[in-house]
Amino acid sequence: MTNEVLWIVFALINFLLLIFIYRIFGKNGLLVWIGMSTVVANLQVLKMVELFGVTATLGNIVYGSIFLATDILNEKYGKEEAKKQSGWVFIR
Repeated sequence: MTNEVLWIVFALINFLLLIFIYRIFGKNGLLVWIGMSTVVANLQVLKMVELFGVTATLGNIVYGSIFLATDILNEKYGKEEAKKQSGWVFIR
């Protein structure tokens, strides 16, 4: 299989798994997903691949799913909760 086909399959599986985890575990599942995805993305970033003529890292898809998880938190639980869970809360 070519890199492009593998990338598309991995993206579909990754985002469907995120939705599945959210459906089963709810907010706590998203919180675990954010932490797990951060670690996995940092491990996968070491591998470079060529996709559609552009050099990219494998961690891009997993890292992108973190944004989806924080968007779901924002829509369902509010802006403050999404900020708190994504680590962007500053101590005053």
